[in-house]
Amino acid sequence: MALSRIGIILCWSILSLCLPSCSSDKTNNSGITNWNAEELYSEQTQRIVIEVDYQTGAEPYTTGGAFSGDPWDLFELNLKALFNYTTSELVVPKTLSDMEELTDITDDKFTLEEIAAIAQKHQDTPNTDSQRVIYIVFLDGYSEDDQGNQEEILGLSIRNTNIVAVFKPIIKTRSALYPELAEQINVIHEVGHAVGLVNSGISMSEDHLDTQQYSGKSHCDNRDCIMYFEFEMNDNVDDRLGEILQRNSQVLFGDECLIDTEEAAGFFR
Repeated sequence: MALSRIGIILCWSILSLCLPSCSSDKTNNSGITNWNAEELYSEQTQRIVIEVDYQTGAEPYTTGGAFSGDPWDLFELNLKALFNYTTSELVVPKTLSDMEELTDITDDKFTLEEIAAIAQKHQDTPNTDSQRVIYIVFLDGYSEDDQGNQEEILGLSIRNTNIVAVFKPIIKTRSALYPELAEQINVIHEVGHAVGLVNSGISMSEDHLDTQQYSGKSHCDNRDCIMYFEFEMNDNVDDRLGEILQRNSQVLFGDECLIDTEEAAGFFR
């Protein structure tokens, strides 16, 4: 299958870079081409499905969350906040039985082309006019590019696609105190990019794009927002997660980002 080059966002734990990406020819299930984040907020979209697969050895945490409830409850709560102004049904897997183990993957390093190929092969839920799918795959290995293994990358979201990849070995070492929370923070952040934040598929209602830290990398300038660049960094991660645990609200997106999604939904109403 021929792969063409398109723009992407790579979300790095130490820093964020914009690199060229891969895209496949359009198929019913892949969602790799013609992904438009604005369509998620369209009145035509009636159902948004989160499909989660994992390589053997890279099982997502489904118990033991630092917040009350299971780790994926936190994800669902934040997804609901993003789509609060739509009428779409949200489908979120919360147990391993709701996710699929990928036993045919044996690699421990993955290029963007290989990640896209995994999505093309294994995404089971189709993107349709009324249903949109965000595909998340947990991998037991590391991102790889022309410079070799990128062992500081927690996860990535490929721009103009529905694909999010999470690199479990890095997640396991990111937090000594709150590993389940660290994983969900990463997943929520990457899915935030996939749904168009910040200024990466949906417009900003007011300028809150961080131009000081890693300029132009689609991060929010609100330090308390999950889309702030620091949530991708390993430095002082347990201190930062501890701050989150002390919050009154478990909605981790700042008002600036939530207003963006509100206006994206309102545009179609």
